[in-house]
Amino acid sequence: MAASSLCDENEPVSFDEAQNSGNWMAAMQSEYDAIMKNGT
Repeated sequence: MAASSLCDENEPVSFDEAQNSGNWMAAMQSEYDAIMKNGT
């Protein structure tokens, strides 16, 4: 299986693209909140 077939076509290729997606912003915020809560 080629590596390219493992990638989701809707996955942003840059932060700018992710920043314009509500789902990706929510995921990034969730990760940030977990990092801050755990003090890591």
